Amino acid sequence: YLLKALSNYKFENNGKTLLDYGATTFFNSLGWGANHSRTDLPHIVAGSANGLLNQGQYIAAPVPTNKFLSSIGKAMGVAATADFNAQNDAQKGIIEQMFA
Repeated sequence: YLLKALSNYKFENNGKTLLDYGATTFFNSLGWGANHSRTDLPHIVAGSANGLLNQGQYIAAPVPTNKFLSSIGKAMGVAATADFNAQNDAQKGIIEQMFA
């Protein structure tokens, strides 16, 4: 329903949609297994952030959720999300494969 609503809203000046300009995500951050590891969880992204994000691909990137969120923040131009809640060097940075 959400994706349909975002793709139905078209801008008059160029015909692009909210889904073209933005990105929406679906992921489970509860963790995997008995230790609730937040690495290698499935994340779904719809939208291209105005062409900055790759589309239609599967990326096998066993990284913490904060790298995923930092990547979305960077694509959306939100500087305050750099190294989103990183507690060590392994959690810092972005997922380069997500970007076009």
